[in-house]
Amino acid sequence: MTYPIALGSAQWAREAVKGTDLPATSVMIVENFDFASGSVIVRPATARGLLVRNRGHEMISMFGGNWSASGPMVYEQLQNWLCMVENVATPTGPSPYIWTHTRNPAANAAPASFTFERRETDAATPYTQVGHYGMMSRLLLSGAGPDELVRFEAEGFCRKIQIAEAFTAALTMPTPEFPPYALCKVYIDSTWAALGSTQVTSQVLAWSVEHLTGLIPRVTADGRTDLDFNVHDINSGEVGINASITCLLGAQYPIEQAAAAAKTLRAVRIQIDGSGGRQLQIDFLAKYEQPEIPEFGEDEGGRTVVLNLVDSTDGTNFLRYKLTNLVATLS
Repeated sequence: MTYPIALGSAQWAREAVKGTDLPATSVMIVENFDFASGSVIVRPATARGLLVRNRGHEMISMFGGNWSASGPMVYEQLQNWLCMVENVATPTGPSPYIWTHTRNPAANAAPASFTFERRETDAATPYTQVGHYGMMSRLLLSGAGPDELVRFEAEGFCRKIQIAEAFTAALTMPTPEFPPYALCKVYIDSTWAALGSTQVTSQVLAWSVEHLTGLIPRVTADGRTDLDFNVHDINSGEVGINASITCLLGAQYPIEQAAAAAKTLRAVRIQIDGSGGRQLQIDFLAKYEQPEIPEFGEDEGGRTVVLNLVDSTDGTNFLRYKLTNLVATLS
């Protein structure tokens, strides 16, 4: 009997103490969740008189894991992913609640860690994998076109994948709301204070915002017999944003070409409005990757242009996610 992909499921819980085992608190709404090994085996080339690549003295030097997830964006669960960018203990206001996750470029991030549980089953014999101290290294949000939903991809690292731990029972999947692409709006201005002032209308065909958190696992000399990482750290050289906005060639093009040539700061807001007050705003500062935007594409017989931006800052601001939903507490 095979293990149908459709019978798989994934769950999670925010850790009060990083790396500490705890049961999952909610079902993850994803299309895919996967683990991969991050462990390392060293193979010393010992002078053993053997004409082979590996001489039989292999040793495990480090244990660790990696994870990845993808699917449609969900208003009611995005705060979990965003807590791995910058932790927010509780939202503000009465319902609908506001979760504001701000990355201050002048401060260390304070991300949350998660325990992940994954189960595959043939409806009779399940296999469970669990990863603790799960942290995110990359988050991609995108709107790919008129017949698509807004989507996300996330990936990161965790401690060694455990296979003997239990899969938390009796959790049910919350009812999701998936925003379609048509609900998206794109604004481009020149300052953080002006964010959301100037909407790019009747031109945007697709967009994506990739955030690299810079989070990495650190193995330190603490005598850990499990050979796993001890703490997390931030590699500042890997903290950034890669953004792409595909537009019909039109009135926005000369504005952005001038901004690229002048290296002018662009304050970009992606806004996605849902029902019942649900909303996501992605705000970031960037500049053009190159000083020219010369290449044109084609879509349905019309000319297009792709605006490629990379992270920048005014010295105070960098990135902010403002999520409004009906969730009062993280689960």
